[in-house]
Amino acid sequence: MKRWLPKLLKLLVLALIAWFAWGYFFPSETQRICKRLNAFSRAVSFSSGSSLMVRMAKADGSRDYFATNVVVSLEGVHTQAESINGRAEVMNVISLAHTYLTELELKFEDPSVHLSSDKTRATMDVIVRVTINEGRRDRVHQLLRMHWVKVGDKWRIERVETLHMLGRETGTVSDFGSAFE
Repeated sequence: MKRWLPKLLKLLVLALIAWFAWGYFFPSETQRICKRLNAFSRAVSFSSGSSLMVRMAKADGSRDYFATNVVVSLEGVHTQAESINGRAEVMNVISLAHTYLTELELKFEDPSVHLSSDKTRATMDVIVRVTINEGRRDRVHQLLRMHWVKVGDKWRIERVETLHMLGRETGTVSDFGSAFE
């Protein structure tokens, strides 16, 4: 029995490596969507020290994450507009944010992905934490529903719906107490 134990342990380690390698090189559609969402977050976010040219290049790089007929519903979030329709309008909003804001950070947490039976469409419920200016502590916590469509080999955002405002924090860092509304 003692002779087989090292061989069995090596076989177990090899099987574990193969299992992780398979997941890395051939991720599930759910993993691909979550990776795409994280890449979108990195493409849109920028720090306060970024130059305008870097911010605009990042803004233009986020175009590939949206379907051409994307719709972003802003019900309950914004008083002026109810929705943003089309990739061009979404890119205008992102470009304006990159032009006039000093800092923008998007973090997506707790994604829940539901794939259609043909695996060409998906629905994701996710919490987004938006930090507009860390020094002023302007943060929004929002529950979103994102509809994804697979175009070719890439997943693209087709529709974004605001479901529930989880919290909004405003004020300056020197404020005392909670600033949640």
